[in-house]
Amino acid sequence: MSPDEVEEAARRYVPGVGAVSVERLGRGLVNESHRVRRDGRMYSMRLPAGQRAARQRAAAQVAARAATHVPIGVDREWECRVLAAASAAGIAPLIECCEPRLGVLVARWQEGHTLSAEEARRPETGARVAELVRRVHALPLPANARVLYAADWIERYRGVRAPRTQDRAADALLKAEAVQRLAALEAAPRGPAVLCHSDLHPANLVVAERGLILLDWEYAHVSEGLWDIAGWACNNDLDPAARALLLASYLGRPVLASEERRLENLGWLYDYVCLLWSEVYCGASDAPDARVRALILERGRVLAARLARRAGGGPGELPAN
Repeated sequence: MSPDEVEEAARRYVPGVGAVSVERLGRGLVNESHRVRRDGRMYSMRLPAGQRAARQRAAAQVAARAATHVPIGVDREWECRVLAAASAAGIAPLIECCEPRLGVLVARWQEGHTLSAEEARRPETGARVAELVRRVHALPLPANARVLYAADWIERYRGVRAPRTQDRAADALLKAEAVQRLAALEAAPRGPAVLCHSDLHPANLVVAERGLILLDWEYAHVSEGLWDIAGWACNNDLDPAARALLLASYLGRPVLASEERRLENLGWLYDYVCLLWSEVYCGASDAPDARVRALILERGRVLAARLARRAGGGPGELPAN
């Protein structure tokens, strides 16, 4: 969006009556984010990114549903309901405005700091994150729950990804491994269905005075709780000892062998979903700047190598990057 469009949106959607001061923070495939100051108070404002903004504005006039669902798996109307519950529980920023048809979200700016990679891997951080995840999973399920399991994410992204035609053998290997892992999960009891954040990584976690606060709930959905534990472990490349400690902290008791195996399978599948997502992201015609795309491509290469090394291996160590 142009600077004039962003400023106009800030004046319209950010609370207050005074002048607005806008600082652009970043742009992704779907959103662009800004920090806005108005009447002495700071806010975060998320708007549709680039060409997608015009498409969403047009779609909002004729088909709200088409405007609130995008290919990478985001449902804006559901997100607003989730944010209302999480904000009321004190684990998400205070939401000031949520307009799903227009893709606009304004929240009170959350002071604090994000974790470094080293901090995220510390045992004491794992214990705090496990406690936070339990609070997420204890939230009441909003109406019209968005239920998605690993198989659903895989099916969704395969349908819109840009195939890696230069490495069809590797694609086939990973696809076959995913089928086996999904079958193993289906053959064993599944945990209760709970609200999952589904995008747990250090950049989405703020260490604030009132505790840990989670940002970016756009991928939230209902699934089994270990999906979030797998996400934190995978996104931080935790070693086996750290993974085991995280799982025990989340469960609050000694871990069963069956639970270790389930987390192993979910971890592999989480990495696979992230690999597919990276291909969708980087294959889009309106992907963001080259630097961001390069970082995502590099992470995709790491994930592809890690998944291939673990294919057929069952429970075991997360290989180093």
